[in-house]
Amino acid sequence: MTGEYLFEIMGELDDDTVIEAREPVKRQRSWRLLVPIAACLALITVLVMRAAPPMDGGALDGESYAVDCEAPPMVCVGRGLYSIATEQPELAGREDEFEYLGEITSRVDSAEQPRESFQANDDLIGSRVYRLDEDIVVEYEGKYLLYELLYNYKDEE
Repeated sequence: MTGEYLFEIMGELDDDTVIEAREPVKRQRSWRLLVPIAACLALITVLVMRAAPPMDGGALDGESYAVDCEAPPMVCVGRGLYSIATEQPELAGREDEFEYLGEITSRVDSAEQPRESFQANDDLIGSRVYRLDEDIVVEYEGKYLLYELLYNYKDEE
């Protein structure tokens, strides 16, 4: 190709075509770049979720108990059904206010409500039970857990 031939071709181009050719081409982002980023975020999410403590309602020895499982820990004493308090106050040192009632003697399935006296839907067999005002306190592994009155069976009569 000679310079004269190139000059002749350039002379035949429209002005609009020349202006269009001078504008920079906009590149679209490739989805191929986003796939590895999404995979890394998914991996990080899985690792964080595995490292986090389980959200199964908490443990009995915690400061508070989240009531988001099938049924919260409950105890039946006499004609009352008691559920563990979501906020656990400091009860150590208040033993002189407790009235001893007995010990937990049997357990029901965690999805069921206890219906017999001194029965629980948690592993509390052998735990001592005390009355504190209208609530009860369960001594479990050397710690005191407050249970609040949820339902009174004598109201059914």
